[in-house]
Amino acid sequence: MRYIVKDKKGKGFKALSTKHLQGCSYTNDIKDDKTKGTTIRTDILIDLLKEQNYNCAYCMKEITIDNATIEHIISQSFNNNSTKYVYNKLVEKYTSNIENIVGKIKTNDKNSIGNKHDTNYANMLAVCKGNSCGNSSHCDASRSVFQDKRPLLFISPLNKIQMNNIRFSKTGLIYYKEPIAKESLKAKRDYLNLDEDSNIRYDLYYVLNLNCDSIKEQRERVLGAIKSVLIRLKFNHKMVKSYLASFETKDNRYSRFSEKYGEFSQVAIFELKKHIKE
Repeated sequence: MRYIVKDKKGKGFKALSTKHLQGCSYTNDIKDDKTKGTTIRTDILIDLLKEQNYNCAYCMKEITIDNATIEHIISQSFNNNSTKYVYNKLVEKYTSNIENIVGKIKTNDKNSIGNKHDTNYANMLAVCKGNSCGNSSHCDASRSVFQDKRPLLFISPLNKIQMNNIRFSKTGLIYYKEPIAKESLKAKRDYLNLDEDSNIRYDLYYVLNLNCDSIKEQRERVLGAIKSVLIRLKFNHKMVKSYLASFETKDNRYSRFSEKYGEFSQVAIFELKKHIKE
């Protein structure tokens, strides 16, 4: 995961904004219609892919228009119809509340947040379909299992403070702030019984399953490759700094994709920053 800055300039964003103001439904009104020559859902996905540089917002694997899908951070199923999901209880428990994502929530909207913001571009990400880990799902496929129990994703690549606290171990494990055993969370699904950091870790370990074997191994290989380069560069500060910059810009000459970050670029950034002298 790495921090994503929303780019509200694209064709999809502009069309969606109009629909959002009209109170339209994502499921019913945001569709491509070849008979009418409209491509609003495709245009939205293209905008998301561009601002994320064709990386999945969660696992950071390369994605394209053909294998990506649109994700809602606040699920469309987040409708405040049960006492468990009382909005005021949520924001009391979770300081980085959902208003940081979608903006001020109107009082009349608090009972149907999922529906009101399913056409809000600020609530959308492009993600992979989560089928690259063999028998273990991740990202979109894994989260779908938790939609009813946990309709809000507590970790967000739109939250810079959270993203600054993402870490990677030498074995490719992704974790938040400090390595915590997955089992210590006791597989609780009810966010009201977890503190904020535990909710974020639960999202990483269970809801998104970002430590499934295949993805974890790929991150480990990236770390190994970066360490090999550091040795070749003899840890020269100036050269390491230049190498780091290549992963922080869109024009990444170390990637085989023009104008895209390479896969798992944040893993490389994390490792390289350890060797930059301030």
